[in-house]
Amino acid sequence: MALVENLYELQKLFWQELTQVVSDPTVQIRLSWPKNGAPDWKITDNVIFIQVTEESGEDITQPIDSAWADKQDDLVLRDAMTRVVKLALTAYGDRAYSLLAAIRYRLTKGSNRLRKKKLFLIPAPSSIQSVPELFQGRWWPRSDLFLRFNSLIVFETDIKTIKEINIDVKPTEDKIKVKKVKKRLAFSPQKSD
Repeated sequence: MALVENLYELQKLFWQELTQVVSDPTVQIRLSWPKNGAPDWKITDNVIFIQVTEESGEDITQPIDSAWADKQDDLVLRDAMTRVVKLALTAYGDRAYSLLAAIRYRLTKGSNRLRKKKLFLIPAPSSIQSVPELFQGRWWPRSDLFLRFNSLIVFETDIKTIKEINIDVKPTEDKIKVKKVKKRLAFSPQKSD
């Protein structure tokens, strides 16, 4: 199971999913805004911007599940928790509202691509906001949609087996010899239900 580890991977994953959902080459789906600040598309173009962020403070309220696993001679501690990710979609163009409505519908039905990456839409009322934007004396059609997802994250810590311990014994009298001892120590955590 390959999990999503950073926000760039999440953006790329959502971009792939939305490109498939929209499946219209005339609709531009972008990960970033124009560098010059001004729109670099026409008022008649349909453009959707993706912004992925972690929901503030949500991850610290989630319980952490821990599990131990064998890894040859060593152990692995796996800590798993849920983080909440917010997907903000800003759409411009004559079809802005209808495109976001189609995206919301398809994501509500579920997505195999997102499920495989352990991303699940949080069912909540998410209304599409129609908010035309004034730019250079013209009103650009714009709609916004915010969706939240639960995302599984796993942290793994390798716990190495102590294979040998070097012990130096220093004599208090000349008759005691210095001896090095090699001994394997075993650690076996208790399994919990």
